[in-house]
Order: sequence, then structure tokens, then C-alpha cells
Amino acid sequence: MLKPGRIGLAIVLSFIVVGGVIELLPPFKQCICERQYEDAYYAIQENQSYGLVAFATRHIDCFGACLAEFHEPIIAVFTILIAIFTLALWLSTASLVIGADEDSRRKLRAYVCIDDVSVFSATEDGRRAMVPGYSKDAPPLVGFHLGWEASFKNFGDTPAHDLRVQSDCELVDWPIKETYVPNIKVTEDASIEVIGPTADRSVFGRTKESLTTDIFIGLQDGTKAYVLYGVIEYNDIFGKQHTTNFRYYCGGPTGADDVAAHKNGNQAT
Repeated sequence: MLKPGRIGLAIVLSFIVVGGVIELLPPFKQCICERQYEDAYYAIQENQSYGLVAFATRHIDCFGACLAEFHEPIIAVFTILIAIFTLALWLSTASLVIGADEDSRRKLRAYVCIDDVSVFSATEDGRRAMVPGYSKDAPPLVGFHLGWEASFKNFGDTPAHDLRVQSDCELVDWPIKETYVPNIKVTEDASIEVIGPTADRSVFGRTKESLTTDIFIGLQDGTKAYVLYGVIEYNDIFGKQHTTNFRYYCGGPTGADDVAAHKNGNQAT
């Protein structure tokens, strides 16, 4: 909706344009010339200088005469100009409204991203292994499965709806080939949930095989790595779907005890 001030601006601009057009008309120019001669004659007769007052008076009188003579086409042009300026201002205002709406959506939408990834020794059923000598989670050790926890959080200001997550892990040679792209999709039976602003969740998993001595040595000396990867899908409050892909690794340059984000495979929409 246009504000009264913008409509007023359109009218003023239309007056200026119409005034400029009138000044180009031959009848107006002739009228000005005749009035100049008259003003000069009276100035000589009365020994006075009319200056600015005379200039303004003759322009006003000639404008009035031209408006009276060409009032119909001038009104038509004036109406068209007001319509054009009003349309231009409306389009300008509409683009500002659209831009503001998109900006608000970006600020208000949910942003679900990975917050932390950790690895540990896991049992056959995926639980954290209780290993003597470790008061908390034991790092990946020979004889246990490598378990992982990927924590993700809604960093946005509104809830993330219909959220589903899928993750997996693969043992690969290090360095990872550029062409290596793990293929994972959210399955139909994946659980669906809602995550509110600042809330977090975790997804857990474990390797299919237990860590052997050879695998463990490869993780430690940088020739092997476990790639932890996954995808998070969710909808924002505006009904738009978003996807967060993540890829981390353990082994390679980090050793068996630490996890780092890979340079590829981490994107979010």
C-alpha cells in the first residue's frame, strides 16, 4: 500500500514534468516574448525595473493562458504521468516489502547444524563400553566397536519441523579420494520429530566390525580413517525444506582418539 507522502511526491513530480512540457510549447514561448516586450515598454515609460516580480508574473500569466487553451491534452498527459509515477513508486515499495519479507524469513527460520561429534569404544549393541581405567568414555580400543555420537542443534529462532536424520560410518584409506562421496538418504522408517529453538539432539552409531590391531594401527599412523557422515532433513515454520549434510573422520592426521570435520561433505541449505 502506498503512503500519502509517496502519492504527493508523484503529483509534485508530475506538475514539474508538465510545467517543463508547457515551457517548450510555441504558444508559451510566444506569450513570454510578447510579455517581455510589454514589460520592457512599461519599464521605459515609468523609468522602473520590474526584475524578478515581472519575470514571475509573466510566467504565471502565460502558464494560465496555455492551460486554458490546451487544458484537455495537458490534463490527459498529467493523468498519465501520475499513473506512471504511482506505478513506479508502487513497484519500488513492493520490492522493498518482498525484500523485507525474505530477510525476516531468513532471520526467523530454523537452522539445524552439527554441534559436536565424538567417538568412543562401543559394545556389540552400540552402548558405551565400560573399560577399566577410564572413568568416562573410553577412546576407540582394540576389541571394541568404534561408536560415535553426532550432536546437532537448532541455532535458529523457531522450531524445526518434520526433522529426520540418518548417519553411517565407513573405513577408508587415508587420504580420502576427492571422488569419494558416501551415498546416504533418509529412510522412510526414520523417526520424525520437532526441535525447538536452542534445543539439541544426538544420533548414535557404531562400526559393523570391531577394531582389530591392524585397523587400530592404521588409524594411529594416518593410513586409515573412519568416515562418519550423515544427513539431516527438516522443514522450517514457513514450510520450506532444508538439508544439512555432514562428514567427519577419525584417524588419518587426527589419530584414533579425535574427530575432525572433513574439508568436503559439509553443506547446509
